Amino acid sequence: MNDSLNIPDLPNLIHYAIPFFALTLIIEIIITSKKHMSSYTFKDAAASITMGLGNVFIGLVAKVMVLGILTLIYVNLRFFTIPFVWWAWILVFFADDFCYYWFHRISHENRLFWASHVVHHSSKKYNLSTA
Repeated sequence: MNDSLNIPDLPNLIHYAIPFFALTLIIEIIITSKKHMSSYTFKDAAASITMGLGNVFIGLVAKVMVLGILTLIYVNLRFFTIPFVWWAWILVFFADDFCYYWFHRISHENRLFWASHVVHHSSKKYNLSTA
């Protein structure tokens, strides 16, 4: 338990998400193979998964850099502090969603961002490996 804020430790959801994704990917491969559907090409899936893993690695490096920069800004230049109350969670949720919307939109409109974002639009067949 996190004693300073009296918050229970939450499980890391990634530990559940990755095996779930791998399992559903295997189920999708089995079903599409048995039904002779043309929605799966193994070379395409391998390329998408490899690009996805590369994107995760690059994203991790970028997040570490952003965290460092934001920590410096928070410590030295912050104008206000959002209180730890129920309505702040709603405010931060919508603020994060708003920022993600604009990041995703810019990723479709700006060539620099598109170069990284095109990975998940590159397959001719849309399946879990390209998602």
